[in-house]
Amino acid sequence: MENRVALSALISIFLAAIMGTASASHLALQNGVVVMTVNTTPSVCTSSVGSLYNGYSQAVNASSATNCEVGVGISNTVGMYPLYMIVPSFAGLTIYGQNSWSSSNGFPVYNGQTVVTDCAASRSQSPCNATSAKAYYSPGIATLETSIGITNGTFGYPQGVLQNAARDYVFPSVVGSNSITSMYVVRIGVYDPNIFPNATTGLCHQWVASNQTSPLANCLNNTAAISRALNTADSAVAAANAKNPIYLAKGGSSPYQAILSLYNATETQIRLGGPYNTTITSTTSKNASTSNTNVVKMAEVVPVQQPAPTTTIATTTVTISNPTTVAPTTIPPTTPPAQQLGAGNTTLYIIAAVILVIAAAYYAFVMPKPKAKGTVKGTRK
Repeated sequence: MENRVALSALISIFLAAIMGTASASHLALQNGVVVMTVNTTPSVCTSSVGSLYNGYSQAVNASSATNCEVGVGISNTVGMYPLYMIVPSFAGLTIYGQNSWSSSNGFPVYNGQTVVTDCAASRSQSPCNATSAKAYYSPGIATLETSIGITNGTFGYPQGVLQNAARDYVFPSVVGSNSITSMYVVRIGVYDPNIFPNATTGLCHQWVASNQTSPLANCLNNTAAISRALNTADSAVAAANAKNPIYLAKGGSSPYQAILSLYNATETQIRLGGPYNTTITSTTSKNASTSNTNVVKMAEVVPVQQPAPTTTIATTTVTISNPTTVAPTTIPPTTPPAQQLGAGNTTLYIIAAVILVIAAAYYAFVMPKPKAKGTVKGTRK
């Protein structure tokens, strides 16, 4: 086992090295399968949190801890593709990686079981945290904190700011392995545990009863499923989130499998000549391409060879052969992104480099060493 872990680590490190000295690699999901993503630079949070929320005092105060937010997003996404950050919100406070909130080494816990995600919460040493935003501000986080008695922030952060949650990343099919692509991050809260994929297999498992004919049909390992989940009501949501403070802070009534939250900061003047007051209102979007964070990432997808995926429903295993790639109609744009880095031969270099690394690692870690002359039988040098 130790040999396999070491081999995997060597491959990840070497991939990162050939993609750039500042890169970090980790697993992600695309077109129903697990892939490797290489991030070459840290995430960039555009605009200031205070300005995005029209000088709202809470947002201005939050800007001392982070310039990244969930709720307003980027107004101009021309030349970029959406990158989906799906968060297992059904796991409640455990998504934030705090031991005092019953997290398991930075990973969420649901029904006593650890939920395996691409990235653990940002307080952990998960590889993808090296180039990801460490903390986010959101009026939704502030509402959650208030609902559980926190009125002045927690874990060293101002009110409305928490560490980046545990998450999976889902890439649109248009993002390939021949160039670094500029993408805007869309954060999706997932409230139906039946459709949240395991990061290492890309598969979904039925956790709770559902009124859907196919409870796993919207398994979120592809962008088309994300579009459907935002518009699919399921009895599993209420059943899974009856005591979930995150769900209850949002009103505790939404039946939809996944939610794309938006917040609007509106300035109003109570009386003529009087001071302006900022009011925060919340809405949701059913359009999966809607930007709701101010985060931009630069990343490349590297295919990972693996067997055809299987989907487990209770005790029945269904094998899906040659999964069909379906691109949702709501995913823009139709032209190549304006900002690209990297060369077209990157994939060939990666394949050659990985083969060399695997061969060297196999020889160093796995292949049995010949016994030296004079070795006592039953012992090893």
